[in-house]
Amino acid sequence: GRPVVTGPVEATLAVHTSDAEQPAITLRVKAVVKPPIVFVPYPAVFFSAYQDEHPEQVVRIVNNRQSPLEIGEIEYPKSHYEVTVDAVDAGKIYELRVKVRPNIPLGRYVEQIALSTNQPENPHLLLGANLLVKPDFYAFPEVIDFGSLGLETLNRQPKLFALLTQTIVLT
Repeated sequence: GRPVVTGPVEATLAVHTSDAEQPAITLRVKAVVKPPIVFVPYPAVFFSAYQDEHPEQVVRIVNNRQSPLEIGEIEYPKSHYEVTVDAVDAGKIYELRVKVRPNIPLGRYVEQIALSTNQPENPHLLLGANLLVKPDFYAFPEVIDFGSLGLETLNRQPKLFALLTQTIVLT
């Protein structure tokens, strides 16, 4: 298909007339093309939480089409989140609330939230759901890999020792 254009657009148009004194008129057009549906701030949520925490984020869904947007069924990882949708301006603006459930096992979770709609062009709206559940005591970065350097190489090039310094934050 054709590439989707969004954001600022500029174009020059030539209008041909039947006027002999001015057979063509040049018009310069500037516009801002909005996508049909926008997620503010992003089409995703990002959480970093301890097991006993249950933070919440809100994503605003804005419908730029003339036809009203209706949101139906919501599919999401129910063991990790509580998700609700509230109409701010029915058909135009919705708020999607995503709340992390407490006591989720430690780890990283990269999942999706799917919203069914009445729009044939966008029957499902997808949002990324990213969660890091960390222990009470953890290191950042979690893994350090210096690669492999032989002692002979380090002795020949002592400046490489500076590259083998890494700061670890223990929290």
